[in-house]
Amino acid sequence: MRALVSFGGNLLLSRPDPVRTAEALRRPEFGAHIDLFENPTARFADILLPANTPWEREGLRAGFEVSHRAQQRVQLRPRMLDPLGESRSDLGIVFGLADRLGLGDEFFGGDIQAAWNHQLEPLGLTVDELRAAPGGVDVPLPTPYRKYAETAPDGQVTTFATPTERVELYSQRLRDHGYSPVPTSAGPATDPDLSLTLSCARNGYFRHSQHRGLSSLRKRFPEPLVDIGEQAAADRGIAEGDLVEITTRNAVVRCPGRPRPALRHGGRRVRVVAERSRSRTTRIGAAGRRRTELQPAHRRHLARSDQRLGTDALDTL
Repeated sequence: MRALVSFGGNLLLSRPDPVRTAEALRRPEFGAHIDLFENPTARFADILLPANTPWEREGLRAGFEVSHRAQQRVQLRPRMLDPLGESRSDLGIVFGLADRLGLGDEFFGGDIQAAWNHQLEPLGLTVDELRAAPGGVDVPLPTPYRKYAETAPDGQVTTFATPTERVELYSQRLRDHGYSPVPTSAGPATDPDLSLTLSCARNGYFRHSQHRGLSSLRKRFPEPLVDIGEQAAADRGIAEGDLVEITTRNAVVRCPGRPRPALRHGGRRVRVVAERSRSRTTRIGAAGRRRTELQPAHRRHLARSDQRLGTDALDTL
């Protein structure tokens, strides 16, 4: 791979091994990153371009997923305000890049509205019609039941799309490819030196690596925490806020501890909830799906930008 163009991602912080990911990000001859805010992954790019927000551009949405009725709604979301600086939509950047690379014919001559009209044609709608109805238009969606019993155009019953044309609890196809024909579980790995079960949970403020450029959310949850069953914490002398170093077979992470009565499981469960660090540390060991150990560490700050990319960012780059 000689070049990488990424849109709104944060590969460095969303993959399990950031050291290996950083090495991979250094290899391409050229890199471009498009986002609202600078993030650690963007620092590996040669060019950082500002994307605009959903409120600064029109957006086509077919189906809203929350219910059958909502799924019937097709809407062209109107633009609410002018884009900041020279920022563009992701789609506008893609179409513009394709046109300059000589692929304009494959991208409707760089005309996004023409592309949307192509998508809408099977529904009998146009962008102009949706623009005149900002609340959206409902397109009835049939809901077939017992599709396996329907009659196909050739007169045959549809059945199930399996080799036996039935619901399969035992899969001969999986067995033919060397896999178990039925679901199996080997159970969690065990290790006498790592006796706690480690899992993870969301804190409700962020979605994966997204929204961490918003200072208001960072203030509410600036760093990660590790929730520990009360008994496991008591056995190891861990109090609220003590810095805990968690060691698995693969890596080490340091977070302030937070004893929690809800983490029962014999009091031997550990759950990483967010991102944090402080001064005092205690040591623990965790097992099960992942294994762990804890000891003292130093606080580390990573520089970040809370400033949204715009004209100034383009001038700098």
